[in-house]
Amino acid sequence: MQISGGGGGTPVGPGTRVGGGAATGDATPTAANGPAFAPQDSLQISDEALALSRPDGASTTPRAELVARIKAEIEAGTYDTADKLEAAVGRMLDDLG
Repeated sequence: MQISGGGGGTPVGPGTRVGGGAATGDATPTAANGPAFAPQDSLQISDEALALSRPDGASTTPRAELVARIKAEIEAGTYDTADKLEAAVGRMLDDLG
């Protein structure tokens, strides 16, 4: 993530004051505290961060493709097989000792 402060090229970080308002929090533009239409700040989010933020699974990662395939198999009624059931029961019995 990259945050830039809209104009002066000054890095923005913890404790950095952004804007030209008076110390009282007055944001009304005047000749003393800056132009009426100051440049806007910007924020860039990486493609990886965007993919991780999508709850709809729109990511193209192999994991997302696996989940989509399994969902389709469940909906089609072809996911559960006798072999998978036998393997699951075997693991459960092994865990119980």
